[in-house]
Amino acid sequence: MNNYLRFSIIVLIYLGCILQPISARATNKIIREPYLQNYSHKGSIHLLLKTKYPSQVRVYYSQHLKSLSMHASDLMVRSDHDLLLQHLKPGIEYYYRLDYYDEKLGWLPLHEAHKQFTVPDHRPFHKEFTAWILGDPGTYGAKKFHKKFKHSQLDVLEALNTFDPFNPDLVFTLGDNVYPYGSEEIFDRAFFNVYGFVMSQVPFYTSFGNHDFGIYDKHQIYSISCPETKGVYYDLFSLPTKGEAGGVPSHTEAYYSVDFRSAHFVVLDTVGLECHLLEMLDWLEQDLAKVPDHKWKIVMSHHPITDKFFKNSKKLNHLDDHVENLFFTRLSKTLNKHKVDLMISGHYHRYQRTYPMVKDDVHSSFNVRVSEANTARYERGEGIIYIIAGNGGSAWKNDKLEKSRFTSFVSYEPGALIMRFSPEVLKLFMVGRDKEGTKILDSLKIINTYKQI
Repeated sequence: MNNYLRFSIIVLIYLGCILQPISARATNKIIREPYLQNYSHKGSIHLLLKTKYPSQVRVYYSQHLKSLSMHASDLMVRSDHDLLLQHLKPGIEYYYRLDYYDEKLGWLPLHEAHKQFTVPDHRPFHKEFTAWILGDPGTYGAKKFHKKFKHSQLDVLEALNTFDPFNPDLVFTLGDNVYPYGSEEIFDRAFFNVYGFVMSQVPFYTSFGNHDFGIYDKHQIYSISCPETKGVYYDLFSLPTKGEAGGVPSHTEAYYSVDFRSAHFVVLDTVGLECHLLEMLDWLEQDLAKVPDHKWKIVMSHHPITDKFFKNSKKLNHLDDHVENLFFTRLSKTLNKHKVDLMISGHYHRYQRTYPMVKDDVHSSFNVRVSEANTARYERGEGIIYIIAGNGGSAWKNDKLEKSRFTSFVSYEPGALIMRFSPEVLKLFMVGRDKEGTKILDSLKIINTYKQI
């Protein structure tokens, strides 16, 4: 074979390789592992994932491994997929397999092994359940951003796993899910790569924080919550809008409620306050009005609601004074009217807890108590306890946030909340980790004095 012929053959082989369709020269694969979102009381759940190449995706699923008789499809050719699995039975383990469509070869498997998850069971009112609450967590892998704190997020996750081995029924976040801003790349690195295993088994209900929004003064805006929800954050998460998780429909992913066994959770949006403040508070009033008194009531937001309870918080909120004052006045009235048990917020990278508060002041019976051991056990009806728990990643310490006369306990260590609910008692633990291992930074117990009718 002469040199010219040999060269021609080589060129033809090379051109054949580079001109063939992507699907023929590279197998598609998952690059963001499947995760659960937006469990519905009617027996559906969203399964989200990302593939390397745009394609159609289908999931086959069943409670029987050898007979995956049900299926759901995302027939749009794209990389980010949202599959709605329906007709699920609460508390039952399901197996599933994911396929993608190749134009030449048809449907092919996205992975070799079957995966599985257990459908949450919201029904048994008397059965205890656990919720994790992560405040401002996403510092891991945030390059050139407060490097000395980048391992705090992993330490907190290890503490949660040691105290409650990857076994929550629900997980909530308090916003600022990633740092320094909410690009898809950073979400993958600092959120999905860290919590992926838990998210594949447990629905995550997230709050929208100012860092998820972006950095306004640098014109790096990635998501907005009002006048419409759009951007990276809202593409990555599927959150209740139609009351599918219980509660009154909000018709927006910016704020919503979740009803689970003996507790009712509300997630508010404080980033978009200047846009939908009154609309959100009207919805909150309607939502809480339908919750029976015997159920635990937990309200969550990114920003804490007042400078009065948490001294100097207004300096760091960056909210309009009129908007913040109106928010606090209306919200405080609603929380007291409907006997909310806990108001939990993030934004500040430390932990603070107030005494039980009645009409924005310390309940009179706690003014004379000086021992934290005495004030860590309460009865329902003694007031609302306000908590800042933005220490899930502890990117930096908010040293300007001072104690006030309402403050019962403060911790400056990284940590996250584990809450255990039963009809009779609510137990709360703030857990963290240091060189000596996992430790409880704070704990409290509330006894339910309201009887189920």
